[in-house]
Amino acid sequence: MKILFINHAGVWGGSSVSMMQLANALKNRGDSVSFLNTTKPEDTCKRLEKDGFSVQRVPWVMSNPYYNGGVTNLLSPSFWSSMRHVCKTKKIIENCIKNSDCDLVIANSLTLFYTGAIAKKYGKKAICLQRETLPDTLYASHIRKQMAAHFDGLVFISAYDMHFFDKSDIFKTVLYDKVDFDLYDKQEGFLNSDNPKKILFLGGINRLKGTLTALKALKETENCKLLIVSSKTFEEAQAQSYAKTCLMYIRKHGLADKIEIVPPTQQVEQLYAACDTVLFSPTKAHQTRLIYEACAARKPIVVPDYDNLKEFMYGHVFAYRKDDPKSCADALRNAMAGEIDFDKAYAACKAKHNATDLEAEMQAIFDEVNKL
Repeated sequence: MKILFINHAGVWGGSSVSMMQLANALKNRGDSVSFLNTTKPEDTCKRLEKDGFSVQRVPWVMSNPYYNGGVTNLLSPSFWSSMRHVCKTKKIIENCIKNSDCDLVIANSLTLFYTGAIAKKYGKKAICLQRETLPDTLYASHIRKQMAAHFDGLVFISAYDMHFFDKSDIFKTVLYDKVDFDLYDKQEGFLNSDNPKKILFLGGINRLKGTLTALKALKETENCKLLIVSSKTFEEAQAQSYAKTCLMYIRKHGLADKIEIVPPTQQVEQLYAACDTVLFSPTKAHQTRLIYEACAARKPIVVPDYDNLKEFMYGHVFAYRKDDPKSCADALRNAMAGEIDFDKAYAACKAKHNATDLEAEMQAIFDEVNKL
């Protein structure tokens, strides 16, 4: 089978890792896989090309201005800038699909919901991987209707998201994000016996990821250091209003010595091995690979009590009351002091998230789509 992935993300992050795992699984079973990917920035394009995949580069932002839990303010310049870029991108996508001999188009995010209609126009089968949790808004309802009308199948990364979708009779299924457990098993993980304890925060300096919540929780914890994975320091990023707010908080409460900026890496398993616990503190319901990666690394993780995360409570997960930094700090202390049955958590997590299961699960999805 010839497969064309359309991917919205230029930054190498969780969705890119999941997509790469899918692409490699499909290539291993003999499928031909190519990509259409934004160059804003070029990280993902470079990684795909390094791994031998054919990539058509798009010099515009590909995502509709709906992303990770909400719609950009309709009055903001960024909304209209994004819409302008999407209009330019749609022409490139249409030409690519029109001239492609692919059998199947895979959109790697619901932000690309408009690609289903293009694929259908040119007689291509198409599925969408929904990687975001949709709130109950009018715009979200519009997205759902468009997806149900034009895609041949919708693939969700949680049962919560699938059941939250509309009741249309389009083929829907869950394909949980996967982890290469062997990769994590090879790391020399440890728990520090000496203070300070290390808390890994992979959210960078980002409002959605809840950096300020992490800083407020850090203030409430003793003998801890927060490892923040970011390409910039707070000083370098303070042109952003949110980063400036975070920097002011750090200075006001004297937290600079409790923070270490760690550069991004595509070998994230090494960061897990070097920490005591992991903190995931988004400000909106959000999808994450962090829960499964932390479990593969046999490290506890602290998360907010959002409903969409409850099906992934494998025993190494400690929940706190969302928007409550003191509750978050309590959960961090419990995570670092708790006795966790990692063997049990690891087995439960691996049953859903083992990368070696991808080929068989994708074949089952293709079988259903091809019946349509």
